[in-house]
Amino acid sequence: MPAVENDDLSWIERYVYIFCRRWSAYLGNDEEMRAEVHIGAHGNMVAVEFFPAEKDARWDLKPKDASWSYILEQLGMSLPQPMGTSQILLDGVVHVVSKQGIIIIKRNEKRFWTRSLAREDADATICKAMVNTMPEEARNR
Repeated sequence: MPAVENDDLSWIERYVYIFCRRWSAYLGNDEEMRAEVHIGAHGNMVAVEFFPAEKDARWDLKPKDASWSYILEQLGMSLPQPMGTSQILLDGVVHVVSKQGIIIIKRNEKRFWTRSLAREDADATICKAMVNTMPEEARNR
């Protein structure tokens, strides 16, 4: 069963709000986590890009048109080595945590976008963000 179909984001919305709420304790008092949804060219992949924003900033989860190349570009800038491809094949999950935000990519299936996985993904990305802020010598121990 697809998580996103015909621009219906009701399944993904629950995931996004839980993920954002989990991250709120780690942001400044005037910030909240926001999200944008990107659908793969064939509708088989979903990427959710999370980023901190001011609490009163408006946001809309409506999928962006032709934005998959933007997500691949963001991934390429975050990876230590260039990807060298415009296609991603995966069976699991991609978590990218950078100073600008977080990108999570999964297959467009409801089983990958549940409320419990939103909590797990939030915790995993919080841990990655913490590791990214550690001094280099501490990470190599």
